[in-house]
Amino acid sequence: MSDVSLNETSYVWKQIAQSWGTYFDSPSRPSKMEVDQYKKWLKNISEGKTGLKGLVLGATPELRDALVESNFNSCIIDINWEMILAMTELLKTKNPNEVIIKANWLNNPLQNGYFDVVLGDAVLPNLPWEKRDEFYCEIKRLLKTGGYFMNRAFFVPEKKPFANIDELLKAFAQKPASNKTALELVFEIQILTHSETDHLGSMEKVVAVVEKLRGNNGFNFDSEELNKTLDIVWDYWLKTARQKIWIYPFEREEEAEYKKYFETEAKFCSTDHPYGKITPMYLLKS
Repeated sequence: MSDVSLNETSYVWKQIAQSWGTYFDSPSRPSKMEVDQYKKWLKNISEGKTGLKGLVLGATPELRDALVESNFNSCIIDINWEMILAMTELLKTKNPNEVIIKANWLNNPLQNGYFDVVLGDAVLPNLPWEKRDEFYCEIKRLLKTGGYFMNRAFFVPEKKPFANIDELLKAFAQKPASNKTALELVFEIQILTHSETDHLGSMEKVVAVVEKLRGNNGFNFDSEELNKTLDIVWDYWLKTARQKIWIYPFEREEEAEYKKYFETEAKFCSTDHPYGKITPMYLLKS
């Protein structure tokens, strides 16, 4: 994994930000049930207290709104200014007191022991594998003693749901074509092509699979819905995120990492989208 850099894992967020509301749905962004769980945990932490400070890793609008709703003093940190600007436009509640830091999660000017809570939504897949321990140490540095790290994880199942691409396509031939279906197809191809050796959920692997399915005149499967879904994958995902890399661990691997740095106070699996069991949320205490 040493050949994967932060530049590669943070690539194309400008394009992704511009189409966040159109092409992105669960599991790539938190579902309603997951947002409600963030709010529930924040409310429990803040009850009877004032002046609490929260940090969002990235610019996810749902998490920023949740901090405002729970009366936290909020700060966000992200390396991509384009992502910050685009996500700010999607906020339900504009917060004039929000502090925005353009910096690397692993190397930043933030003060030791400053935050009561740090929130991340699918942040670890954007880090090179060998940087994960450094990341956890940085979260510990930023948190007060007894502070909380709220994280929605992103795993791949150890038993893959489909044995091969033909089996996967047969299942998706029965699904109505939509941007959400196309997103799920991309994710399923990433799971299918995932290797424990490299942990990569790279779009290059998706490109390699989809290009083999496309003929000179486009996609020509018996299912028109599948053809339409593949057209969305081809026209959006393979053009916009072609060089994006995600890092996906197994659940047991990431939970073992948590134990090295935090105490797990709660775990939550959403039931309002089909990937809740492999995108669980964790309330981790420093």
